[in-house]
Amino acid sequence: MKAKLSDTKGFKVRFQLSDTNIPTFIAGGKKRVLVEEYYAGTGAIFVNGEIKTTEGNRYYAILEIDESSSGEYYGGYYFEKVDNRIEVKEILGNVGPHKYKYHAMIKARADHHIGDDGWSVC
Repeated sequence: MKAKLSDTKGFKVRFQLSDTNIPTFIAGGKKRVLVEEYYAGTGAIFVNGEIKTTEGNRYYAILEIDESSSGEYYGGYYFEKVDNRIEVKEILGNVGPHKYKYHAMIKARADHHIGDDGWSVC
């Protein structure tokens, strides 16, 4: 059975990144949160997006990206419906080969990891 994005759309999760930085992400949203600033307004971020497995399953996700290194991808979390509840799981270790795309603008100068269709090229 293929995962449906509609199964988790609108689900909210809060991340405690520091004592004062506790953003709420919504599955299917367009949020970008600076986690650690390396240069003025840029650095390590969490950003709403999606992942797509080689089997064709698509999941809303919160992607971890380093804008200062041309958009280097470090995994993140994805939303999955399990029975009658929504779970937020780490991408790396739980999802095999996959592509990703982000839903909000990031501040990387040139992200050579993303193709013309918005999905990662690797």
